[in-house]
Amino acid sequence: MTENPRTLTGYLIHLVRPWNLMAGVLFYLLGVGVAYYSGTKIAMDILWVGLTCVILLLLSSEYLKEYYDHLFPFNGALHETHPRNAAQEKKVQVGLLFISLTLMSIGAILTVSLFIRSRVDISVLIILGCALLLAFFYGVPPLRLSSRGYGEITLAVLMTNFVPALGLMLQSTTYLHLLMKLVLPITLLFLAMELALSLESYGEDLQTGRQTMMVRLGWERGMNLHNLLILASYLLLGISILLGLHWNLAWPVLLTLPIGIFLIWLMLQIAAGAKPRWKLLRFTEVGLMIVVIYLYLFGIWVS
Repeated sequence: MTENPRTLTGYLIHLVRPWNLMAGVLFYLLGVGVAYYSGTKIAMDILWVGLTCVILLLLSSEYLKEYYDHLFPFNGALHETHPRNAAQEKKVQVGLLFISLTLMSIGAILTVSLFIRSRVDISVLIILGCALLLAFFYGVPPLRLSSRGYGEITLAVLMTNFVPALGLMLQSTTYLHLLMKLVLPITLLFLAMELALSLESYGEDLQTGRQTMMVRLGWERGMNLHNLLILASYLLLGISILLGLHWNLAWPVLLTLPIGIFLIWLMLQIAAGAKPRWKLLRFTEVGLMIVVIYLYLFGIWVS
């Protein structure tokens, strides 16, 4: 890779994970939607400040992770998109650290603005603190969860629990029980998706020493866990209905069960030795997650 003014900028833009940002936005709106569904008048200025904080948190987490991936590359091998000469590598490291710290500083300023508007109490502080810790130690030593096989769990809990909880708690400190009934099945579904998406790079991850959850479990146990997580997510949704989750929110999501069964079938085919259809697997895994969130949001905001 040649050194030019656009190389660093292009590389930093490349690191932005559109799916992660979109998922963060959708899950945040899910939390806000629960407040709306329960009769709370939504403060739009607070909504936008909170959403900005979530986006900044996810971006800074990704850049910090990448910074430490540069400092401690797996088996001494950098990702193929990393610059190869020492001068450019140093410039990228400085850029990653500077941008991540800048984003975190902006997020801190926005948090102070929420304090000023009296929208932050102890419960919101707990949610913010937990989200920050997960996002920070996702890629930062000494925990560096993303390189120890716990990155998928960390991301699933952060995205599907703390992000929507923040969206709800900034608007209303009640109705958390309703949100939990919605997000717990999605947490399992999100984790299953992360497992499936890491399967394609399983061989490369083994060679480079990158510890994903799939590598830590082994491909056979990882694929079985993927299938169990999908089944358990729909079972948990059924339990949530029995515990009082409104039927008009739950029944559209139950209609996606055939897609989940199709994903299990795809995984069983790969385990049996069939040629993997990676594009179909990726499209279906991400598509199922988007459809489930959309159906929840539609039921919440339209009802």
